[in-house]
Amino acid sequence: MAGVVSSVIVLVTVLKLGALFHELPKAVLAAIVIVNLKGMFMQFYDIITLWRTSKIDLLVWVVTWICTVLCNLDLGLVLSIIFALLTVIFRTQLPTYSVLGQVPGTEIYLDMETHKEVREIPGITIFRSSSTVYFANAELYLEALKEKSGLNITKMIAYKRRQEAKQKRREKRAEKRAKREAKRQKWDLEVDEEARVGGGGVVFSVEEEAGRWKEKQQEESSAVDEPEWAGRENGTVFVVPARPNALGSWEYLKGGEPDSPTLGSISELDGDTTTLGSSCDDTLSRDLEGVSLGSLGKWTWNIHSIILDLSTANFIDTVAIKTISNIFQDFGEIDVDIYMAGCQASVVEQLERGDFFSHSITKGRLFASVHDAVLYCLSHRGAATAPSYECTVNMRCNTRL
Repeated sequence: MAGVVSSVIVLVTVLKLGALFHELPKAVLAAIVIVNLKGMFMQFYDIITLWRTSKIDLLVWVVTWICTVLCNLDLGLVLSIIFALLTVIFRTQLPTYSVLGQVPGTEIYLDMETHKEVREIPGITIFRSSSTVYFANAELYLEALKEKSGLNITKMIAYKRRQEAKQKRREKRAEKRAKREAKRQKWDLEVDEEARVGGGGVVFSVEEEAGRWKEKQQEESSAVDEPEWAGRENGTVFVVPARPNALGSWEYLKGGEPDSPTLGSISELDGDTTTLGSSCDDTLSRDLEGVSLGSLGKWTWNIHSIILDLSTANFIDTVAIKTISNIFQDFGEIDVDIYMAGCQASVVEQLERGDFFSHSITKGRLFASVHDAVLYCLSHRGAATAPSYECTVNMRCNTRL
């Protein structure tokens, strides 16, 4: 009401009483203006207070004053409002990220860097941002999570992709090797059939093609019936029984005596093939989804769960929803579970509207508090109960603050 009365008085003065002040000297008019702006000039003392309390607010004050002096009043106010909004964006874009630990004997979780007596939960990382997550800081949120958790998720996933591609190539080579073995088996069965029709076992030598003439000479000069392999050198031979008793009827002997009770050691025929009687160690499982970095032996870590404390978030946009969804997916590939705690009802509604929840990310990953999420993680993948500590907590000497 006071503002309305003041406005009416000013309006009447400008429209009706302005002619009365036309003859006044400019010095008198200047004195009237200065007296009315006395309270505003006293605001220069606020610079000292703002310097001690908030340098960002001081910067807004200085920019507003400079823009108003150099430009006209309207343009100066517009520029100052734009600058103030930019400071808000930058402050939310660069929040404080922290890893929380438990105050022993309580359900309270505080920043481990600023509080002495808090204890880390084994295998669990509790990550919190001091501001909400939205498009301006979503990427920084992800980078801070990687840094605080100590997991270089980008390199780890890239390494896993290379290992999976390598295993696929090895699997293709194993398939080609199996096809060659099938062809060889077919040929072995044909030779075995010929041997059975001939009424006896057949012995083939690797040196047979090169030393066929030597065998013929020995057979012609031999007066006593000797086994077919008697005149051969002690080299590599293939023994084909007249009646195969197994699917792999070929046995590959290297440096063994033909009359030995055992056939010696079975080895590969060449660098690309194996014997039919031996097992192929290079045969790979086709289910590559089960490949983990732990099994590959490249990295080891002691974190099995990460809890995102979103209690400071009062809204969430589509960029943040996509970022958090990627966090669930990427960390899931290295067998690290992600959970969210402390979400407000409005944030959950925005997640639902953004199609965040699916068969892989269910509402079972949402918890009302950080402590509830910790208890679930411990029962699911950790200890049955939260760790206990011998020290008694004294909140007055608990923190550095």
